[in-house]
Amino acid sequence: MSRLALFHPALFRLELRRGLRAGLPLLALVVAVLCASGGPELREGSEGIGSSVDAGALARGLTRLWLWSAVLLTALPLWVLRAAGTPARWRAGEGDWLGSRPTGRLAAWTSTWLGATAAGALALFAAALAVELRTSGDGPSLAYLGSHDLSDVRRVEPGETRAFTAPEWTRWDGPGRDMGDAAGEARVRVRIRLAPADFAPRATVLVELARESGESSTVTRALAARERVELELPPGAGVPTLRVTNVGSAPLAILTPQSFEFWAPGASERRASFELALRGSACLAAALALAIGYGTWLGAPLAALATLATWVLVRVVAGGATGWLPGMRLARALAFVGEGRTPEPLDPRALAGLAACAALGALATVGGMRAWRSAT
Repeated sequence: MSRLALFHPALFRLELRRGLRAGLPLLALVVAVLCASGGPELREGSEGIGSSVDAGALARGLTRLWLWSAVLLTALPLWVLRAAGTPARWRAGEGDWLGSRPTGRLAAWTSTWLGATAAGALALFAAALAVELRTSGDGPSLAYLGSHDLSDVRRVEPGETRAFTAPEWTRWDGPGRDMGDAAGEARVRVRIRLAPADFAPRATVLVELARESGESSTVTRALAARERVELELPPGAGVPTLRVTNVGSAPLAILTPQSFEFWAPGASERRASFELALRGSACLAAALALAIGYGTWLGAPLAALATLATWVLVRVVAGGATGWLPGMRLARALAFVGEGRTPEPLDPRALAGLAACAALGALATVGGMRAWRSAT
């Protein structure tokens, strides 16, 4: 095989077998122990006022959240640390074997990275199947459509009403949308809390969701702290308008980001586990690419920490605009699943972020391996 080739099947199969052998038994043990245990208990009233999720769906959502949190906290660090140690194995003798093969440095990295990613993805989708067998729920769920973020925290004084127009894509009466299915089942949630500078123990808010054609729905809530007030999308046509009225005596604040969340009837709730497996696989692929690259310059523990630091740095620099980096919204997706709902499909921009991580990892690996050669 030419050294200009970008993929070596034998190396891919070798890394796939190694990855499955290293991580699958531990992950299987974690899932088996958790599935055999009782799981989290649903406290009375925890489904929340105004929530459209019944107690059974919420209990299954909490079970999925509990199981998936353990799976991801076990799988991601395990495979990242193992990938970060790959260059050390190359230095210890495998590099001499690779050097004697008709395989270039880039092909060695590509084959190893793809093999490790395939092993992790197979394990995560196997975990998804186990989680769904454990929860045994196949009811309909609400799927997250998106949010409307205010530019800052909006204060609503007692007796004051603030109106906000929803984004154009919430019209639900355009091409490809069935307004009749969405009306009465779709939901809007607004994040409200007592204004931080005030010390009133409670406040009361009235939230109204109105269509351009005149139909509306309202809900009145007494607030004690930060809460999400949810109401149904009324039938009718046009972009909805949200009106928030402070009918109490204490100031309120509409919080950012995700000031308004929009939900619509989705597919089976089983989709939640496979969405998490897909997001986890994309995050794992990006992290493994960087871990191998960093590992050519650093020891395995430092390379794994540098991989984690990359996500932290992107979060600090980019703020809320991080949908392009795989795994950045994994915690939010877990929170939605814990509510008995389904996160939105993986952001297509995450593929671009994955490609960027892969390119950076490949460059770091090829450069690091060249340094090894020149030093000998």
